[in-house]
Amino acid sequence: IFLVITKMSSLNQTQEKKEYYQKNREKILEYKRKYYREHKELFKESNKKYRTKNREKCLNLGYEWRRKQKLELFKLLGSKCANPYNLLPHPDWCNDPRCLQIDHVHGGGRHERRHSDYYGRILSKVKSGSKDYQLLCSNCNWIKRIQNEEYPIKKGLILNV
Repeated sequence: IFLVITKMSSLNQTQEKKEYYQKNREKILEYKRKYYREHKELFKESNKKYRTKNREKCLNLGYEWRRKQKLELFKLLGSKCANPYNLLPHPDWCNDPRCLQIDHVHGGGRHERRHSDYYGRILSKVKSGSKDYQLLCSNCNWIKRIQNEEYPIKKGLILNV
């Protein structure tokens, strides 16, 4: 009986906490923001210690997060090679995500890749309706880069057949 009463009272407390949080959400969030601003160095130090201690876990979480963003981006872009110039006949293997690459339609992707949240930035732009990106298989991407001279070509390095 004691266990049942304890369990019931803890459920009531949980419900009361939820209701209190919902009522005072803005106040609580403002307090948390203020506390963070005042103790930013403490948070940075604590995060650094955690990342050092749990290096593998943090690396895996980052990898998983980027992978999910990339897969969502691929779905939004059609999950297959756009084949913009009808350069190559495309068999079924061109729909395999392992051979697809995100292409910047107007070039300039090299500069964008320098940002730490590369996939997140592109994902938000595509979600907002940007047509600056497409999926290309590796072959089409390289052919497009050569045709449009989207990278510095050294003399004699690439043969145009």
